[in-house]
Amino acid sequence: MYIPNISPALAKKIKSKLANGSKYHVVNHHIPKCSGKSLVRAFRSKQLFTIETMKTIDEQAYINVIDNDSKSHFDNRFNFDFKKNLVKYYMEKGSSFISGHVPFFEYRPKNFSYKRITVVREPVTRFLSHYNMCTTGLSRFRYLPSSISLEEFIKTDIARYWGRM
Repeated sequence: MYIPNISPALAKKIKSKLANGSKYHVVNHHIPKCSGKSLVRAFRSKQLFTIETMKTIDEQAYINVIDNDSKSHFDNRFNFDFKKNLVKYYMEKGSSFISGHVPFFEYRPKNFSYKRITVVREPVTRFLSHYNMCTTGLSRFRYLPSSISLEEFIKTDIARYWGRM
């Protein structure tokens, strides 16, 4: 299995752990800019889980619905709790693969056993990826003009926020 931005050794380990998708239930606690969408695409392409049982918490749709008027959606405890409860709901329903920007939490549904995955990316590469997304990414993620230099970007509030993360 090839997963972009993930070493071949790690991809092989993940594939061996999940080789029989019907026996596993997985929660991917996706850290922003750490291959979460690539992981979902890889699992879909290899058909490790059926599309009907794969649930993703789409961050942009979530922001539009829950926190449309606020730009501080990442700082709001209510939002994290809402997403955590949504994952618990999917777990209780027996979804085989759940992925989203959800902090790790302890929860064990009665009828299913879940494995947890979190991919951590090298911090500087992650920060540069975010800079690229903010300046040249899809319009819904482009927060800043494409002409802004990395030196100017580092001084922005969004860069400081991502730098702390």
